[in-house]
Amino acid sequence: MARKRIVLGLATCGLVLLAFLLMPSRHKGFAKYVVSPVPASVDVTISRVDDWLGLNPEPVAYLKFSAAPPDLQKVITQGGFTEAATNAYVPVPEGPPGWKTVEQCGPRRRLFIRNHPSRGALPIGRNRSWSEFLWIDTTGTNAYFLLWGI
Repeated sequence: MARKRIVLGLATCGLVLLAFLLMPSRHKGFAKYVVSPVPASVDVTISRVDDWLGLNPEPVAYLKFSAAPPDLQKVITQGGFTEAATNAYVPVPEGPPGWKTVEQCGPRRRLFIRNHPSRGALPIGRNRSWSEFLWIDTTGTNAYFLLWGI
């Protein structure tokens, strides 16, 4: 009887631990797509990825987050983003509710771009090319990240 209780207790603890480890984190997508480690003040409010298996030839990922201006500068620097003219071409796919395009972010917005060239003949997974866009609205604390596969 005592053996059954021990086994049942260990199994319960194992399931709770497994559930905790598999619980999605709001910052997981940020660390994967934008920069890792995630700066302390980053708060992801919108996260949507349309490429679960990594096979979509035109993947799209949306992240909306807020952060303190010094942490936004860390994201830009550590992520290797380069500043672009605010009238540069940015694809405008329809995003999730609450998403703002570059044009909706006000006249003092800042736009940054990071490009990844294709690494192989078959455009699947990491062999495909993609562009990433990061823009900051006029408040200087709200940012939008768009991954756009080509």
